[in-house]
Amino acid sequence: MKFIGRLLSALARLLGYLLACALPAAVLLYLSDWILQAPALRGTLAILLVLLYLILLQVLERLWLKLRLRHMNGYDFETYCVRRLARHGYRHIERTTGSRDHGADILARRGIRRYVFQCKLYRYPVGNKAVQQAFTAMNYYDCDAAVVITNQRFTSQAIQEAEKLGVELWDEKVLQDL
Repeated sequence: MKFIGRLLSALARLLGYLLACALPAAVLLYLSDWILQAPALRGTLAILLVLLYLILLQVLERLWLKLRLRHMNGYDFETYCVRRLARHGYRHIERTTGSRDHGADILARRGIRRYVFQCKLYRYPVGNKAVQQAFTAMNYYDCDAAVVITNQRFTSQAIQEAEKLGVELWDEKVLQDL
């Protein structure tokens, strides 16, 4: 029963986003007859429609990602991160095993650099413990860089510690752009 409620809620939000994007499109289409009568404005209309379409796609992609992340568990989130990393040029990607991973969830290479990734699927901002784990894993696995990936934001303490330790932080915005 909970699942059906969540599904209906997600569909309602999706419909809201669609309407928010569809309304400007409908206005443009309504005005298109008037614009098409003025030859100088035809190119402008075409450009506006393409831009509107691209914006709509981006909004829907971000919404879809948020909805997918809400229903993932930690293992699914790590799998998602592995796929995104592979798409963006990371190679020799391997997942570490269970609880004895020394703070690493994923090991990967990009070019000649070795990376360690700590994945955190949270419902609240990620603290500095994740940064410490990633830094420890970077040293343990002899990597060049450490990254903490999350679907949330980071606390100010985590940001300060990451700057001091040289750990990269990839929050929800970076994750959406991957």
